[in-house]
Amino acid sequence: MLSASRAVLEDCLYLNWALPRPMLAEPPAPLRYDVREWQGGEVVIASGLLFRHRRVRFRFLPLARISYPQFQLQLCTIDQDGTPSVLIQSILLPVWVAPGARWIADQPARTADFSYPRPGSSVAGRSEWRVSRNSALVVEAEPGSPSVGVGPQLGSWERTVSYMCRRPVAYAIGARGLHHLSFEGGADNVLPMKAVVKNKDLLNRCLGTESEMPWPELHSAWLCPPMTASLVAAQMPVRSVRTRVPAPG
Repeated sequence: MLSASRAVLEDCLYLNWALPRPMLAEPPAPLRYDVREWQGGEVVIASGLLFRHRRVRFRFLPLARISYPQFQLQLCTIDQDGTPSVLIQSILLPVWVAPGARWIADQPARTADFSYPRPGSSVAGRSEWRVSRNSALVVEAEPGSPSVGVGPQLGSWERTVSYMCRRPVAYAIGARGLHHLSFEGGADNVLPMKAVVKNKDLLNRCLGTESEMPWPELHSAWLCPPMTASLVAAQMPVRSVRTRVPAPG
């Protein structure tokens, strides 16, 4: 079954990490990780997206518009067609949104509490972002200069942003199989951010592995301008699923 939605993504804070390959479970077939070499080992770029979904419109509810905050953890992958893609590892949503995302859209969604800065205020100075589910992910961010921290160089700042953001296909593991989502939209003219992540316990839970390897420091961070996104989702065969759905504690 196909479904489509349109929405505006506002105040999208991108946090990126270079995770050691041994820290990750195998991706579901037919995906493979987009592996990069760094310091004699292999890493995979993970991105945590903290944003607001505004004016979400579903094709089967053409008159309805809803808005809500969201946190999404995703890993850079390559699909069977060689297309740069992401595997959505976990989605956190408000309690009134998550059940529908799980049961209707079959997304790996769980409930969380959110405290985001006022819309538009993040570009002016320091802001605090908080996502809570048993433990809290707390991020302090402020505008900074383009820079790369812990992890491989991916080229210029523009190429670094493009590497994470220009991935037109996303995949998510639900109870009914692996879902393929085509994404129309992208991030241009992003604002480089200096960010500090104060608590990473929630990230480990969202990653859905039992690895004891420490979570690295940030590779890069930026704030995206408002983006209009169009999503088209299709369910793939259940046989493609090779890993369990992560369930943040």
